[in-house]
Amino acid sequence: MCQVKILYSTAFDLGGIMTLDETIRLNNLLDVYGVLLTQNQREVLFSYVSQNESLGEIAEENHTSRQAVSDLVMRSIKKLEDYESKLRFVDKLDNINKAIPLVANELIVDKSLAKKVALAYTDLIKSLED
Repeated sequence: MCQVKILYSTAFDLGGIMTLDETIRLNNLLDVYGVLLTQNQREVLFSYVSQNESLGEIAEENHTSRQAVSDLVMRSIKKLEDYESKLRFVDKLDNINKAIPLVANELIVDKSLAKKVALAYTDLIKSLED
């Protein structure tokens, strides 16, 4: 995780190849915080990260320079990382996703615990309906 944060500092080389982990992290940041970017920032970053388009391809599509696209991508990544450093939603979601299989295994092993959880969820749903 720390390596990714260093990679997306202002020294990040957009001409380089992103690892799978870096691509996943950026996609997660874009999924969670993308609505906080402008439409243009979202679209350009989506093209770069999710559709694996080059800066040159994006520049051509948007009738602008490669440098302008590079600057926009860098600013957008910095914004996403700033949001994450303050809110930590992506890290929290990662922790939840890691915990789900552990909880599921506990429920499989301990049938009485599974029944207690089911009853608790039933009670919660009933209380929400009232």
